Order: sequence, then structure tokens, then C-alpha cells
Amino acid sequence: MDTATVPKKKIINEADRSDPVLTICTPAFNRGHLLPRVAESLRLQTLKTFEWIVVDDGSTDDTQHVLAALLPGLPFLARCVSLERNGGMHIALNRGLSEACGEFFLQLDSDDWLMPNAVERYLHHWADLNRQGLDREFFGVWSLCVDEGGAVWGTRFPQNPWKADMWSLIFRHRNMGDKKGVVRTAVWRQHPFAEEPFLTSNPWLRMPRSTRMLFINEPLYVYTLPSAVDSITRGVGVKKSRTVRYRNREMLNLNWDFFFAFPGKFVYYSNGYNLACDSLGIGLFRRYLDLNPGGALVYTASRLVQTVGNIYRMLVKPRGVR
Repeated sequence: MDTATVPKKKIINEADRSDPVLTICTPAFNRGHLLPRVAESLRLQTLKTFEWIVVDDGSTDDTQHVLAALLPGLPFLARCVSLERNGGMHIALNRGLSEACGEFFLQLDSDDWLMPNAVERYLHHWADLNRQGLDREFFGVWSLCVDEGGAVWGTRFPQNPWKADMWSLIFRHRNMGDKKGVVRTAVWRQHPFAEEPFLTSNPWLRMPRSTRMLFINEPLYVYTLPSAVDSITRGVGVKKSRTVRYRNREMLNLNWDFFFAFPGKFVYYSNGYNLACDSLGIGLFRRYLDLNPGGALVYTASRLVQTVGNIYRMLVKPRGVR
């Protein structure tokens, strides 16, 4: 690991030295102006058996000054981990995972916040799994996300609660929109993000497919659209293209066998992979070389589907057009 990203940990608030049940981690890059809102949503939680770790991802704004004033007065364990150089949200989350004391882990982005009963409800549902003797079979509990006006992002789960795996959620049931919640810290630590700067992916899709989640139709997480200016996940130019290529290549290689369950999703992945490769000047031979046999097959099929669709739209004129 690059020594420039090694954190310098500083405990800013030790309100409760007992081991927290949950670690809430907020990666932040130049988000000093938003962190007080996150802190307020945590202060209002009906259950405070958690710690809050803010991972400052090399910020150049007033983040450190804001935290120095903010954290000591909070009624729960809170601390800051500072990285010397900006590496992206995935590296900040890996650091938060390595520092976490809680049995469970919740990623709370710096521009989002939680409903006041969120921690209580997440842990309530996990306690139900525990009483049923199912806790070791499940990775975590995920809820609906809502926007600032209370409208649900994407689609609801088909049942409430719903016990399923991540692949069924995405490909078989075609559930859309962001979902958030608590996961078992020890399990996520076994599947960290790649440590290369700005190459984010979804590490959970590398887990065994027997891994199950409990999905609940409760709006517990408030999600805001990331700003094009200050999002920690945003890149520009080559950085952005490399990230898009990496993500879509991984989706093709890991999930190619779900092609017939959701062809349109794989057309989307293939198109993203193509556009990123075009931007980086990567030729066709290299594109196929970077895919496994299943990914290459689905990539080819997706390109054919897209080509046929484009030809159809060109030949079949909409009604009323002469």
C-alpha cells in the first residue's frame, strides 16, 4: 500500500468507551460544509449504540476545522481518520473498515443523512434474524432510500421483509435505485475494495452467491444526487474513464451468466465498457483480452443486441414521420 495513504488516527470524542454495536462511516473529500448536517441526523437517532468515523480523504477545505469544533460535543463516540492524499471513496471506506469497532458497518455518505429511527430499525430487524437463528446466514439489512422530499428512489422490494441474495435483487427482480443499510463488518472486511486510486467497484458482488440479505420496505436513508463539482466518487478525464471501464468490465466478468435474466442491463454494461475504452484509446483486441470467456461472450451478444436495435430504429420510422 502506498505510504502516502496511511492514516493518522486521532480520537476526537470518547463519549462512550464501550464497544459500539454499529460503526457509521462517512468518507469525505472537501465536504466540511455538509458534515454538520450528517452529525445532526446522528444526534437525533433514537438509539445511539454506534460510533461515527469520518474518513477525511485528503481534503483541502476546512473539513478538519469543522470536525474539531463539531465532534467533541456529540453524545456518541466520534472520531476522524485523516488520509494525506485523496484516493477516492473506496480507499476511504477500506480505511474506515479497518478502524471500525462495531459488529455492523453502515456507509453514510457526506451529502446524505439518516431518518431518526434508522439505527433502531436496522438493529431491530437484525435482532429478529438472530432470534430465528438466521443471523450467520445473512450479510446485512438494507432499506429503501428516499430523496429530500420523501419520495422513494427506484422500486420497492417485492415483499416486506424480503430474504434474498444481491443477484436476485439486481438481475432477476430488476430492482432499481439505491438501497442502503447495515452489513456485518467482518464479512465486508473479507471483500475490500481494490486499493488502486479512483478504481471503484462493487466488492459485494464478489462474495459467494449464497450470501443473503434482509431487505425491508422502510425509508430509513435519505439520499441526495451527487454534485458534479464536489462528489468524492467523481473523476475527470482519464480517471473517470478508467473507473467506468473497471466497473463495467467487472460486472461483465462476474455476472455474465445472468444475461438472459436481464439483457438490457448487460447492454448498458457493454456500452459503458465500450465508451470508456474508446476514451482511453483501447483497441478491440485488448477489450476482449481483458474479459473472461463468459464476459467476452456476453459482451459480443450485448453489442449484437444494441446493433440490431439501432438498425431497427433506423428502418422503422415512427408514425407521422414522412
